Amino acid sequence: MAFQQANTVFSFQNSFNGSTNRGGRVKVSETPSSLNGSTAITITGWYKTNYATIPQDHNQYLVDLGFSAGATAGVNIVFDTSNRLKFQLYSAVDGKSTLSTTETDFDDTQVWVFFAATYDSAVSGENNMKIYKGGAADSVALITGAELTHQAIAITPLKEFAIGNASGSNVSPVDGDMDNIRIFNSALTQEELEAVRASAVPEPATVAWVTTGLIGSLLFRRR
Repeated sequence: MAFQQANTVFSFQNSFNGSTNRGGRVKVSETPSSLNGSTAITITGWYKTNYATIPQDHNQYLVDLGFSAGATAGVNIVFDTSNRLKFQLYSAVDGKSTLSTTETDFDDTQVWVFFAATYDSAVSGENNMKIYKGGAADSVALITGAELTHQAIAITPLKEFAIGNASGSNVSPVDGDMDNIRIFNSALTQEELEAVRASAVPEPATVAWVTTGLIGSLLFRRR
């Protein structure tokens, strides 16, 4: 098994002010131009909610890559107000496509949850857009998938890459903690995702906490 990863983000705490739906974000000022036109992608990471029972009443962006104001480009993973995890990507040919889980697939609270989203336009006749889930003691499992006809991902290179909030905004924060966000320019298999999960289970006693700021330029690599 051989695959390459991009940069990893240390864990950070991202509480927000519920009266204004505002919170921090970790960001890179410009999404790498090499991702625009990519035909495959994998995003993995961990989150832990602050709330004990139900989600907050706003969208919560885990990852937002190169999103355009006109909603014509970008890749993101977001919880909607119904607690559905959505994997959304844009193509210059096909526009936006969204893969959604059910309201209960990711209803864990106050525990570390591993998430992964993959897309591979070279795959046809079967699901090529997928969402996976794991945990500190749970192996990666496929939650949902769909077959799309996208040829290439459209990204706005000059737009920021945000973690824990929407790109260019602080109004859709994750209410909790995030850790070990990784991006690959290939679609990892379930076996490979399990290796990623097992290699980076969050350690609450030893993590380094940050709130916002640049995390450096991402280096995307091929297998």
